[in-house]
Amino acid sequence: MLSQEQPSKLVLFWFSFFLISNVGIAAGTDSLAVELNKTRNLVTLFEQKAKLIKKFKKNGTLSTMVEEDICRYMRSQPHEVLQSKLMLGDRPNVGEFIGALFFPHHLFANTLKTNFNQLSFFERALILVSADFGFKLAKNILILGSYKNVNLETISTEQHLSQVLSIPFATENGMVVEKAKEILNDTAKQNSFYSNLEAEVANASSATVHLARRQLTTLLNAGYIYKFLGRSDLATNLFQMAVAQGSRRGLIEHGFMILTQDQSKADDFISNSLHLRIKAYALWKLAQYHRYGISTPRDLVRANEYYLASLAENTTNEFPEISYDAGDFTEYFAYSQIDPEKRVHALKQALEHYKKATEGGIDIEGGIDKGYEKQIEILKKINNLEPITNIQNKIEAIAARAAERGFIYAGNLLEAAGLSIDRRENFLALEQHVNNYENYQKAILRDKCLSF
Repeated sequence: MLSQEQPSKLVLFWFSFFLISNVGIAAGTDSLAVELNKTRNLVTLFEQKAKLIKKFKKNGTLSTMVEEDICRYMRSQPHEVLQSKLMLGDRPNVGEFIGALFFPHHLFANTLKTNFNQLSFFERALILVSADFGFKLAKNILILGSYKNVNLETISTEQHLSQVLSIPFATENGMVVEKAKEILNDTAKQNSFYSNLEAEVANASSATVHLARRQLTTLLNAGYIYKFLGRSDLATNLFQMAVAQGSRRGLIEHGFMILTQDQSKADDFISNSLHLRIKAYALWKLAQYHRYGISTPRDLVRANEYYLASLAENTTNEFPEISYDAGDFTEYFAYSQIDPEKRVHALKQALEHYKKATEGGIDIEGGIDKGYEKQIEILKKINNLEPITNIQNKIEAIAARAAERGFIYAGNLLEAAGLSIDRRENFLALEQHVNNYENYQKAILRDKCLSF
């Protein structure tokens, strides 16, 4: 199927000069994270981090003194450039300011991802560097994303819960869900918390971009909580509120709630996805519904039709996960083919889908890293049925591309094919920075308390 010197008054000028000369962009927006993400180069990322630490190091540590010029500049910019987009308080220290520049705000502006670990390694590295500089939101995402021994003892009120729910992906941590159940432990409290959220939305017409983004995140996380609480009525309303504010994730989740009850609403789901430019994603989700029999009888022929439609709609490859899943579906179909020639044909189709999945589209933050592993896996299966000329060279080329794009297991791809990474600078540099990442992560995760 599927055919450190002390910061000076010129600090902001210096940021512009530094970023223009080293990355080719201007400061004052989240362009640093955007441009670094386009390179997908861990070496560049950690080099930028080291240069900034050296520039602002004082007495062995990053200066913790408040930089008055930063504060004054922020207060003079009422728009989203710094006050909103960087999500900083009135008096940030230098580390927080730099960390906010590294943080991929663009990624969370309206992501369809539901899990921290769905992000690529490079995207997670951006958040890690941001957290290491002291940006609290980044640190909170990392702590909750680790799933281990998060200290939620100080979270005891509805106000505290609202703060936690403003953290992207918070409800993917089971401890947060259990804490929410503990706080919202009866119908009256559930209704009260919902009413407060509803009132905040009603009073948010003049909210800054930063508050609007936090509010969207809170609405989505609260929707998940109410699903866990068995309050589908309130969950549906919360997702609908998010849709009204232009949330793509809200539209998908609202659609899930409706389709679970009535599959005949599929056409409405597709129609509603048009104005948020996620028709391809909606069609893909319907393909999965029919493939796995979610709220509808399992129908692989119908699933195939939806896969084909979603691939055709995904012209810019904005959603590489569609290609990856289409590869998985095609691979599944290949194994049902008894005829070797037909099986090879289907496997070659799967190979192309997995390759497409690693690419990402225009201005898209990379593809699905695991697609590199799948390409090599499929090549080997094809080779068993129909010998491939120079298969080692093809595997090496895939692994080299994976290393170039920062896939942390690129070296393993070579070694699995009997090739060595010795004297291969791109692989060795990648390994070095993966080690850096793991060391930074361990340091940050020693503190299991959330910061607000």
